[in-house]
Amino acid sequence: MKELAWQEVNKKDAIVTKRKTFKTQEAMEKFIEKLYEKDNFCRILSTR
Repeated sequence: MKELAWQEVNKKDAIVTKRKTFKTQEAMEKFIEKLYEKDNFCRILSTR
């Protein structure tokens, strides 16, 4: 099980921290690619 924590800007212009778990490394990498394309993405905080 892999986990990802990242920050993004919500609709109220506040920075929020989000987390998501993945079954495989490939699934997490695919999700990260999609995050980088989002306009409201700030940064990845950690993976484990």
